[in-house]
Amino acid sequence: MRGRGDRDRERFPARPELDRGARPLGHPDNRERLVTRARTALERQGQRVALHAATVRGLDPVVTMARGWSITRTADGRVVRSAADVAKGDTITTLVADGAITSTVEGTDR
Repeated sequence: MRGRGDRDRERFPARPELDRGARPLGHPDNRERLVTRARTALERQGQRVALHAATVRGLDPVVTMARGWSITRTADGRVVRSAADVAKGDTITTLVADGAITSTVEGTDR
């Protein structure tokens, strides 16, 4: 009759690379493995940071304006989101990629 240990050895064969007793902790192979794992982890984190940075750049209003969009504000700095936000005679400022344009509203179509 086989014991539990025999069954476990069959189901979970020995993996010498995981046997810490196989080499002393300070063995050069163990150190190299730790250095490699640390380097891989740092590279992976660097890639994640680069991905997040690219996402943030894509959301930057200056980048959006460089594609031809603009932001228009009222004289008190509120963003104009609707024709109802301004009236005839109001001064508005439109920000574009390379500067700003100041205008006076002559009328709106609502």
